Amino acid sequence: MPVARLKAGGGAPEVEIVVGHLHRADFEFWLYDPTGANPIAVGAGKTSDDKPDKFPFPKPLAQLDGHLLWWQAGLVAHAAGPADAPFSVTVRVLQDGHIAGLDGGSGTMERPHTTGMLQLRVMP
Repeated sequence: MPVARLKAGGGAPEVEIVVGHLHRADFEFWLYDPTGANPIAVGAGKTSDDKPDKFPFPKPLAQLDGHLLWWQAGLVAHAAGPADAPFSVTVRVLQDGHIAGLDGGSGTMERPHTTGMLQLRVMP
């Protein structure tokens, strides 16, 4: 499982989704406690709207160690194209403008859905 390494003395982290190949996505982010229970919504949206695709975590940085960030994205083609057209999704955990962790998925528009999970670690 990918790990996002956050600096204990850094700023509040955020999560962001980036979709490639001129596609768009409906997406959601959930934060689970270290046991994989008690989900809390972090954010959801559509990459095609005018709202930012970046969200702060719903807990303070000091409480995030060991938590799991789960995400999913359903892709929609920007224009008509072949079913085997590729897609890519990148999920970035950011802190102070730097990438602390990455996850993502890719595939073809035959099965336009991807999901993933990152573990959050707060480092001294």
